[in-house]
Amino acid sequence: MQTEQQWMLYYTLFLGIPEMQVPSIEPLVIPQLIAAQGNGLKVITENLKVFGCGNFTIVNLNVNLPRNVFNFNIILPHLVLDGRYIIDGKILLIPIKGKGNMKGHIYNAKANVSLSGEIVKREGEDYLHYTKMTIKIKVGSGKLHLDNLFGGSPALGQVINTAINANFNSFINELRPIIEQALAKFMLESADKIVSSFTYKELFPLK
Repeated sequence: MQTEQQWMLYYTLFLGIPEMQVPSIEPLVIPQLIAAQGNGLKVITENLKVFGCGNFTIVNLNVNLPRNVFNFNIILPHLVLDGRYIIDGKILLIPIKGKGNMKGHIYNAKANVSLSGEIVKREGEDYLHYTKMTIKIKVGSGKLHLDNLFGGSPALGQVINTAINANFNSFINELRPIIEQALAKFMLESADKIVSSFTYKELFPLK
């Protein structure tokens, strides 16, 4: 069952706050996401639109107000991805390189989120400032298509796309650490913009 605070979060995220450059999450538009791994793998997405983020459910919400720590799980039944990508490196020991359009579907995604912050003073009022977010993602299934792999080679592109989709969960597992890190950074900035417009008392009024 959604609490009053969860519904407030839902509608704030769904509608966004244009005057604070906080975009709506339906669709969620990520101008650029850069993820790099120590083994040389680099993935960049540009103008990535993620449809279906508005259809989220928050479960297992655990709020520790004295420590300003918020732990919760998010369930997302179906996400549709549409944007541009740049990829260079090895995934599942397969060399992969390309730059172009990408489309994809992700089903039954779950995320464990931990968000922590601190109280800061502004003009005599207490405000919540988020300082850290960690996200752990699990994906049920999905499919992905990357255009223009290896400079547009149809044969190589088909082979790589087929291999990705035949091993989709392994492909996502390989990318998960860098995706989680990059996504947490993006979402932390957005979450902090949202709470910065409300005093601590407005966010958590005394009952």
